[in-house]
Amino acid sequence: MKILLLCVGKLRSAALKTVCGEYLARLRRYGGCEVAECRAAESRGAAAAEEESQRLLSALKPADQVWILDPRG
Repeated sequence: MKILLLCVGKLRSAALKTVCGEYLARLRRYGGCEVAECRAAESRGAAAAEEESQRLLSALKPADQVWILDPRG
C-alpha cells in the first residue's frame, strides 16, 4: 500500500518537521510513503477553504482511499 500524506502549506516549524519525520518512519513499515504539500490559499474564510480543497482533490486518483486529519480532533 502506498501512503501519500497531503498537507496544506509548508512544514516550517522544526518541531513539526521532526514529528512528521518520525510519523513517516513508522508508516514506511507498511509500504511506500511520501509527503506532498499543496499551496495554501492567500485569503481566509470559506473561499480559501474551497480553493485548498480543490488543490487537495486534484492530487488524488478516483480509486484512492482518503483519511482526513484535523488539528481540532
